[in-house]
Amino acid sequence: HSRAVKNAFSLQSHQKLISGAADRTVRIWDLQTAKQEHAYQAVDNLNISRLAKHPNEHVCVCGFNSGALSILDVRQEEVNDFGAQHK
Repeated sequence: HSRAVKNAFSLQSHQKLISGAADRTVRIWDLQTAKQEHAYQAVDNLNISRLAKHPNEHVCVCGFNSGALSILDVRQEEVNDFGAQHK
C-alpha cells in the first residue's frame, strides 16, 4: 500500500491476509511467501472505510465512505467496478 492501512485480517485458515488502505486498494497477501497475490482498486475515488470478514472464508465486505458496499470474492483475480456495487 502507498497510504495507511485501515484494516487487515487473515482468511482461508490463516493462509491469506487481506488489507484495505487509504490508497483505495484492497490487497490479498500470501502469508507463507509474504507476497501480494491480488490488488483491487476502488472506482470513482471511493475511500475504503471498513473491511469485514465473512464466515465463508473466501468473501469479505468492503464499506466505502460514500455508503456503498462491495462484496469481494478473494479467489477472483480481477473485479470490475470495485466499489460500484450495492449503493
